[in-house]
Amino acid sequence: MARPTRRIATTPKGVREEIKNASQYNLNLIKEIEASYRSKLDPGAEAKLADEKSIYPEWRGFLAAYRGKYGRPSEHTEEAIRTTFADFGDVDKDFEEWWREGGRELFREDGQVPLVTVVDIDENWSGEKDYPKYITLRIPLTVPRDNIDTQIREILKQCHMGSLLYRHRHSDAKYKLHPRSMYRKTDFKRMLEVWKIVAENWEGKPESEKMPWWQIGRDARLAEGVDPENDFDHRTADDSRRHLAKLASDLYDQALKVMYNAVRGEFPKDTVPKDVPGRTKRKIPTKQKLA
Repeated sequence: MARPTRRIATTPKGVREEIKNASQYNLNLIKEIEASYRSKLDPGAEAKLADEKSIYPEWRGFLAAYRGKYGRPSEHTEEAIRTTFADFGDVDKDFEEWWREGGRELFREDGQVPLVTVVDIDENWSGEKDYPKYITLRIPLTVPRDNIDTQIREILKQCHMGSLLYRHRHSDAKYKLHPRSMYRKTDFKRMLEVWKIVAENWEGKPESEKMPWWQIGRDARLAEGVDPENDFDHRTADDSRRHLAKLASDLYDQALKVMYNAVRGEFPKDTVPKDVPGRTKRKIPTKQKLA
């Protein structure tokens, strides 16, 4: 499986810019209209959303009902009531028309929008293989939790390595796993099984008495259903042996490298120094040597 591509910028400045771009909000948003958070909406579309999805029209309805019962506010009416009616204007006008002509201004935000913002970010890194080690966020608690979660996810997309993170690279344990993006337990179990079979059946034996690679592959159960002694119609015995031999030999090559490092305190590292005997890839047995 191909490794996923890096999704974050390669410099601290680049990461900051990407976070900024991903965190753009409309400063004149309407809290009750979530679609207005990211950018300014078409006036007609916004008015329709306000009419159908918010309770702003009901507020006007209460004002209209009050006026219908008690008449228009006079100079003797409580100041707060006079101010409210003055601000709302014509409460009989079609709501969407009223909204577009200025009603929205009563409900738009008029200050700093409470966003999740970056306070600090690790600057001591650069390049394709490195990434920031921390980020400090200022999280407002005056907006819904799901909105906070959405913002944080967008920020993390721009600064977290995701599946490319080598989490064991930052371990403080006495023995830490060799950093890799993913560890497949089955792979190492198969390598170890092949190593043990080779050690048991090759150690101290002349070449002619060593167990063939294909048999090692079969005994290690590297390919279920592949058995030279019980061939299928579409596969010859030689094909089966060759397949098993290649699997076993390849895994043994890997197992040798992993074993070399495991006993020296590094696991699962599969590279060894150039001057280590036997580090080069072993040759797969030829067709004549399979049996």
